[in-house]
Parts: sequence; C-alpha cells; structure tokens
Amino acid sequence: ATVRNGRVVISTLIPSTAACSFGGDGWIMEVQVFTGNRSAALDLNDDSVVNNADYLEGSAPSGVRVGAVPAAATIVRKPLPPPGNPAVPCAEYKLINTSEGTIVRVGGSCGRVPSRRASWEQLQ
Repeated sequence: ATVRNGRVVISTLIPSTAACSFGGDGWIMEVQVFTGNRSAALDLNDDSVVNNADYLEGSAPSGVRVGAVPAAATIVRKPLPPPGNPAVPCAEYKLINTSEGTIVRVGGSCGRVPSRRASWEQLQ
C-alpha cells in the first residue's frame, strides 16, 4: 500500500479459480486513508480532470480493474501548471506492472500538493 495526499493506494489480488493454475486478476483501489471512504481521485476518461464524467452511476469509483495480477503502483506526477494558469489541473499517473508483463496506467488527481520538504536541521 502507498499513502499519498490523504489517500491510500492498494493493489489487490484475486487468484485464478482453476485449481493448480497460476495467474489471476486484480484491482488498484484508492480510498481515504483515515476513513476508508471513497475518494474522487481516479480519472477514468484520462482527461487530467477528476469530475462527474469519471463517476459511475453517480458515485466516485474506488478502484480500477487491472485485468492481471498487479504489483504496487508507482506514482508519477505530471509537471505542475505554470504560475497564473489555474485551468491546467495537477494530475498524476499510477503505473502498475502486471503479471502479464504489461504496464497499466491509471490517471488521477493530485489532491492537495504536499510540500517537498518534510523537515530540516541546521548543522553548525
């Protein structure tokens, strides 16, 4: 699991139902870290904006089916918009390596943009 911007990103595994068979399926899930509630964070139509167009039956999706066994997601943020251009949203991608040797890309929003410095200490 990866915690990022108040959300937790989890890879799931659904084993194959055939006895003695390898493989299976999986999902990439993204929910609020403290409550487990849905989080409007997955960009299903890949337009770099998470909005009502990405909802399924009126609700924000909590996961995306990968179609193979997924590894943990690697999160890559798109470059931040230039100053004074709020029309360009902050977006990121989750890159997921699968058991079939493919890489699946799932889009999403950055949510709040964290500070790059967690702490610092002055040495003398």
